[in-house]
Amino acid sequence: ALQFQYLCDIDCMEPLYDEYLAVSVSRKSTEEISVPSSAVRLQMPTSRGVYIVDTSESATVRAVLDGHRDRVTCICPLPDGGLLTGGGKFDATVQLWNSEALTNVTKRDKDDEIKISSESKQMKKPGYVFDLKVLPDNNGSALFAIAAARYNTINILL
Repeated sequence: ALQFQYLCDIDCMEPLYDEYLAVSVSRKSTEEISVPSSAVRLQMPTSRGVYIVDTSESATVRAVLDGHRDRVTCICPLPDGGLLTGGGKFDATVQLWNSEALTNVTKRDKDDEIKISSESKQMKKPGYVFDLKVLPDNNGSALFAIAAARYNTINILL
């Protein structure tokens, strides 16, 4: 059996709830590369996307979020369990992944196949961004806003 090892770029990563990690990966080539013996190899069913990795299970990929036409340059976990992802220059969108979809992914059995999801909601604004951050409500409610860094401006999304 032929087995490929891909050379990849990791564009960004963010810890999620519990023991999960969201990692934006873009596959570059199938070159032979030397990797440290301590490295963990991830299954890559798509050439790019945000991989949801279960760090408690020897870095098992649970799902791939595949809603952008370009690499994902920023990831922002939301207090309600959802996730925002910002695409690169050619995609120029911010996608919202709801908490129900992510919860279903993390509750999957170890033996289940990797789920590839493209069920996101494209936000009308702000377009291409460099970073996204949560702005919690100082009055203690569950409400929050998002700050989106875009060139020389910061947009606040409510």
